[in-house]
Amino acid sequence: MDLYNESGFGAIRLGEHENEVPQIGTVEYTPAFGFRGFHSNGWVSLAGTSAWVELAGNVSRESGFVGLGIPNPSVRFDMYGTTEAGSSSRFRRNDNTAFGIRFFFDKNRGKAIVQDNDEIVNLSFRGFTGSGHSAAAQMIVEVDGIPGISNDIPGRFKFLTTPSGSSNPVVGMMLDSNQRLSLKNGTGINEFTTDETLTENADLAVPTAKAVKKYIDDAIAELLKKLKIVS
Repeated sequence: MDLYNESGFGAIRLGEHENEVPQIGTVEYTPAFGFRGFHSNGWVSLAGTSAWVELAGNVSRESGFVGLGIPNPSVRFDMYGTTEAGSSSRFRRNDNTAFGIRFFFDKNRGKAIVQDNDEIVNLSFRGFTGSGHSAAAQMIVEVDGIPGISNDIPGRFKFLTTPSGSSNPVVGMMLDSNQRLSLKNGTGINEFTTDETLTENADLAVPTAKAVKKYIDDAIAELLKKLKIVS
């Protein structure tokens, strides 16, 4: 039995077909060769067990790397492109809810709990140097404290940039588990305050420009009053 495409490409053939030249794209089954496909260089076997498994609408495999646009992927998912579209990804969510797209980066130590200072995710933004790729910037999330047993994972966010003349990113900003923000090696802060009296006297709060101006204006007015320059 033959099923042919009138365009001249593609066919399904069942049974022996002696001395007949097949169309490119033909898929054939014969007792002698099993399933095979025909292309410009001849027949190629379609037999064998695939590493991909389809089950209940899901497709998966347990090992190996996947490459898009690259014949020899070196990581679990490796994409290579030479155009904007070929080098881009898009994620869409279209449902009548208030929720958006979510990404989950999970870290565990086998079946054990993570530990203080464990790195959870490291995003590296790299450029080509002529001999390889080096990081221009990084974003790192780490465990910042002793994890608890009730979904308690204290964390910190590090933002790193690479100085000119160096190949090693350094921490430029960090947000820790106490919501304290620190720039480079400076003191950590967790508040921008509008307190015009500056009575808090703490390193954790940074006053706004308006608060500082009001404090200075009040201080000058009080000094002038004491000097009896003004009533």
